[in-house]
Amino acid sequence: DDDTNCFWMKKCTIPLDIIFIEGLTITKIHHDCPPCKSKKDEDCENYCGRGRLILEIRGGSAEELKIKKGDEIKLLV
Repeated sequence: DDDTNCFWMKKCTIPLDIIFIEGLTITKIHHDCPPCKSKKDEDCENYCGRGRLILEIRGGSAEELKIKKGDEIKLLV
């Protein structure tokens, strides 16, 4: 209800940038989230943020592309 979402990196094979988007604005970016190698879910770090849309891209890409919190996005349909 509050549009807060959390993710962990269990079974992920590469680091990811996790981008949270509310409306058309980037509200949070977690950079270079490493894969979680733990066998227990509770041992994996959670990456949380507020947004109805979440974009996951290769770790480090947000910095390379100069994507930052507060940027506006454009959706093409």
